[in-house]
Amino acid sequence: MEPLPKPTHREAIGVATNQLLAGATLDHSIRRTITDFDNVAACLLAMNTHPMHTDYDFAVQSRFEKPLVVSPFLLSCIVAAVTNDLRQLPIARIEIRSLSFIKPVHPGDTISARSVIESAEPTQYVFAVTGAKTNGTEFVRFRLLVKVDDESREGMSS
Repeated sequence: MEPLPKPTHREAIGVATNQLLAGATLDHSIRRTITDFDNVAACLLAMNTHPMHTDYDFAVQSRFEKPLVVSPFLLSCIVAAVTNDLRQLPIARIEIRSLSFIKPVHPGDTISARSVIESAEPTQYVFAVTGAKTNGTEFVRFRLLVKVDDESREGMSS
């Protein structure tokens, strides 16, 4: 058997720390289409029994006309998209501030995230994060404070 050829492309692992500059915008590459299974599983894990999230017959009678995706699941998807691009940082802690869900998300919607770096210091970054559907409708906004483990960072190269 012949050896495999050397790869011609290697996936970039997150954004390089020298690219995390105040004012920069990051369009996060991870997108996700939310399924009914995602929503029901998230409801079960969170013990959320409200029929607005799992009962189509109930939801069709509401002003939303379809089930709503539970917000903790949406938040986790957006935070995961952001932190995926921060894999080069030794994250010690994250903090979510000023969280606001502004529009509904339904099973079948595809969501993505965008961040604007508000401040970038050696031990802390602040991101203004927006989650949106593929049609451009923003559904969540928040600020994400990322504290960096300074001791781990000393051995890293940018």
